Amino acid sequence: SMETGNIIEKITQEFETLKSITSGPMTIDVEPGETIIKEGETGNFLYVVKEGIVEIKYGDVILERISEGQIFGEMALIDDAERSASVVAHTAGVILAISRSMFRKLVRKDPGFALLVMNTMNRRIRQMNVRLKISTDSSK
Repeated sequence: SMETGNIIEKITQEFETLKSITSGPMTIDVEPGETIIKEGETGNFLYVVKEGIVEIKYGDVILERISEGQIFGEMALIDDAERSASVVAHTAGVILAISRSMFRKLVRKDPGFALLVMNTMNRRIRQMNVRLKISTDSSK
């Protein structure tokens, strides 16, 4: 498994290197209840939780609670589609925003980062499939 501390460290180092080329905020402070991503919006950033806990929500349903070192918002960056779920801060915290151009640079420079993103997506898709299976089974 990948050490979450390393990821934050690595991304922070990359931030320093790429600061000049990237646009947009690097670290964002969030308050409990604050919406970070709104379902249906177009997404230009991938986020990493630096501190605190955020919730991925679909309507009123909490799909996942994620904490330090984990990423969210990755899908919209890969396929340019609109956000499929909302993300709301559960606690006060700090998140890192990674722009699309920076995301591409990180993926090119660091295969470990690309793997982390793929693993995260894979896990979420599997969870989604399980959830869909449960909901279709229960409606029969």
